[in-house]
Parts: sequence; C-alpha cells; structure tokens
Amino acid sequence: MMAQAARNGSALVATVAGVALIGVFAYPSALRIPARTTLASPWAQRLPSRALTVHERVSDFRDNGLPVATIAEMARVERKTVYSWLDRSVTPRQEHEDRVAALHDLLQAPFSGNYKVLHRVWKSKGSDGLALRDLLTADEVNLDAARSKLTELAVTISRYARLEASKDGPAKVSRDNPAISESLVVDVG
Repeated sequence: MMAQAARNGSALVATVAGVALIGVFAYPSALRIPARTTLASPWAQRLPSRALTVHERVSDFRDNGLPVATIAEMARVERKTVYSWLDRSVTPRQEHEDRVAALHDLLQAPFSGNYKVLHRVWKSKGSDGLALRDLLTADEVNLDAARSKLTELAVTISRYARLEASKDGPAKVSRDNPAISESLVVDVG
C-alpha cells in the first residue's frame, strides 16, 4: 500500500500523539500539481481576503499623502479622533468604520494609493459647481455621484499623478545654480 501511494504521490504522513499515521487519498489528476511547481493549492485562490481595519485604512491614507485634517473631514470626526484611531487608543463607532471603508474602497483605484493627488484635486470644482470635497464630506455620501465626479476629474487626476511620480523619481531637480555650485573655489589665505 505504501509503495502504491508513493508511486502516485498521494501519501499523507502525519503524527498524532507520537503515532505515525499513513493514509492514502485520491484526487483527480487535473488537480495534481507537480512537486516542483510554485503553486500552493488550487483552493488557495478562492479564500476570501481579510477586510482591512479602520486603523489600516486610515494609516494607508495618511502614509500615502493625505493630511489627517482631510481624513477627519471625510470621516466627519475631529482630527484628534483620527489620531486616536491611528494609535488604537479608541475604537471607532460602526458608522465611522463603514464610512471610512466605503471611502477607502472608492478612492483606492482612481488614485492608485497616491493620496497626495487626492489632496491636490480635493477642492477642484466640476461642471456642476461641486467639488470632490463637497461629495466626500456630505452627511450621506452618494457613492454614484462621487464616482461620476472622479470620472469627470480623471484627466486632472492623471496629470497630477504624473507630476507626483516625476517628483518621486530618481532624477531630482536641483534648485542650485550649476555655474556657482560647480565653480572653482580658491583659498587665498
């Protein structure tokens, strides 16, 4: 039995209370994965991902360029409350958790995690006279209207994203005058 299991690669060895258990299991050949492959399991892809906590979402906003004052305005709380969420000294109410989760999910894709760009277009008014700020800080956030505003601002968002990317790139713009900074200095003394 062990030799047959070793041949088809379906032996399971486990120890329970110091006793070795050997079992043979069968699975369809379509699901067999060669030992050299990097795939863990065909079922691993179907596992639901863990939802982010408010602390993780607020940290993501802050760490990627959104000021705490703007986060507080979107969450409709005071800045000190946001700081309390960040240091985990206060647990937010469910209504604030839901609001932060909805806004984080809404804003993640259009800004690709660069919330400096969000801050740049925060007060940009569209053709309807409303700013993104007006929609995201309303008592009840209308997600469809916010998506529409983000679509309307897509060109502006893209332009600012390129500008921010060029700032963070390897080539830094020097504000020095190269004629002065590279000139020969002579010590006369």
